[in-house]
Amino acid sequence: MTNASLVDRARQGDSEAIALLMNQSLEAHRIRVRAWWQDQCFRVAAEGAAVPDQDFLVEFVRRGMLGLGCRTLAQVVIEAYGPGAAVPAWSVLLDLVPVPLSEGGGSLRDAPERPVPDARLRVPVETGARPGRPGARVATAVRRPGPMVTRLRRSPGRWGLFAVALVSAIAIAVLVRLCLVMLAESTVYRAPFVGDVLHSLEVAEFLNLLSFAVLGMGMGLVAAIARSPWGWRLAGGLTIALVPLLFALSPMVRHHLWIEAIAADRAMPVVQVQGVANGFLRDHVGDGGLWGFYRYTAQSAIVPVTAEEMQTAATLDQQVNTLLAGLLRQEGDRVARWMEWGSWGLRFFYFMVAAASALSHFRRGMRLGWRWFQTPAGG
Repeated sequence: MTNASLVDRARQGDSEAIALLMNQSLEAHRIRVRAWWQDQCFRVAAEGAAVPDQDFLVEFVRRGMLGLGCRTLAQVVIEAYGPGAAVPAWSVLLDLVPVPLSEGGGSLRDAPERPVPDARLRVPVETGARPGRPGARVATAVRRPGPMVTRLRRSPGRWGLFAVALVSAIAIAVLVRLCLVMLAESTVYRAPFVGDVLHSLEVAEFLNLLSFAVLGMGMGLVAAIARSPWGWRLAGGLTIALVPLLFALSPMVRHHLWIEAIAADRAMPVVQVQGVANGFLRDHVGDGGLWGFYRYTAQSAIVPVTAEEMQTAATLDQQVNTLLAGLLRQEGDRVARWMEWGSWGLRFFYFMVAAASALSHFRRGMRLGWRWFQTPAGG
């Protein structure tokens, strides 16, 4: 493709041709740009070895667009990214405003000029415009703080899509978490001989990391749909808030299954069984309900179901602690505390890995979403 035909395409508003011309000029500055049309607004995304200088890039794009003389270029959004960044470091809305004859509009020479390094869009600049000539164009840059342009055209449907995607991402993550917990309780932890050992190590939490990855990825995609700092903060804040809630689903499900197992064994209503279960928990850890159950399972991996098992649970735990105390030559109470602290440490480790998985996939989701929702195919 010759340079003349490339310029002709660029003057017709071809985003690919404009991007090629820009990249030819910016290659020496180690800046790479992408360009596309979106909602009748032309967008330019630039990425470099460092965040591109705002004054330089805005002036470069302004001069180049005016030099093209493309009538369809009324607004240009310029975004600058650091290496590998998911969101822009800064953004500018550049207005290319037609000046009517009645206002005594000026030519390109009347537009404010600033010294710019030697990098210009290699297209002929029309110098035939004269003061007062209809259609003469000047450019003004509207700069706004923050990582995103706030003057972008937004349709009501976009916020509807944002709300639906937000609810869907949360629902899918919760559903995946519940399915994995139920799978572990019904198969992994019921395996002969090794099931109780796996339960004590809570190894199914590694499998449950998939649910946190789904949560992070989904919320990252939702944040990309929002295209505003408000949407990013909402999606990110909900991700952080949902990690402990999603993590708590595992003991909640296990506690519910334990209550149902006691009810089935004793042929009693669940309401009455809850009193029996809470009484057992208070006798052993001083707390009832879900929190008491969570504390008890930090001390013992096997939760008693039958009346006989509940009566012998304390004796069995005492025998195990005495055996370990003899092996370690420590007091039985001290060994019991060490074992409990180890269980809590393991849980904290699983929680931190889950949080890291969610946040890491949130960033990946944002990058993927920006690629899908900000840049059309072939743009």
